[in-house]
Amino acid sequence: MGDNPLIWISPAAIVTVALVGAMVKWLIRIGSMNEHKRTVTGFTVEIRDDIKKIMRRLPAEPVGMTSPLALTDYGKKLSAKLDAVMWAKQEADSLRDQDTGTEPFEIEEFSFEHVRRTYPQIRDLSITIRTAVYEHGINRDHVYSVLEVVLRDELIRRVGAERV
Repeated sequence: MGDNPLIWISPAAIVTVALVGAMVKWLIRIGSMNEHKRTVTGFTVEIRDDIKKIMRRLPAEPVGMTSPLALTDYGKKLSAKLDAVMWAKQEADSLRDQDTGTEPFEIEEFSFEHVRRTYPQIRDLSITIRTAVYEHGINRDHVYSVLEVVLRDELIRRVGAERV
């Protein structure tokens, strides 16, 4: 054992030091990963809160995205304001001689096209719609959507009654 002072270090000591060093490095990495996870989690919560705030500012939809389409609570209120059910009954009477289809999807297509095509021509209803749009700060398309669904429901009800 001459003049070399490192000879007394055993291979087990070298392996132990290497393992301790690797473990310290691993713990540091885990700590930084946990910090990263906390940062990402905080950022995700912040984004989620921002999305909720944005969603609260968006106007309510009058028609829910269900199949078949149905009025939401907001759509029902709008329908009542427009007296849409009475309008749909009168409109269905005037459409008695037209081929509205017999299947619900055909009646829906007919109703939607009919409302978009004839709506601007009906002066009294146009004034009612324009008033509702102005008073409630809503999109005119929302009014059309409500009328389309209400007319569809009335026509389907009548077709069903004829089948019985």
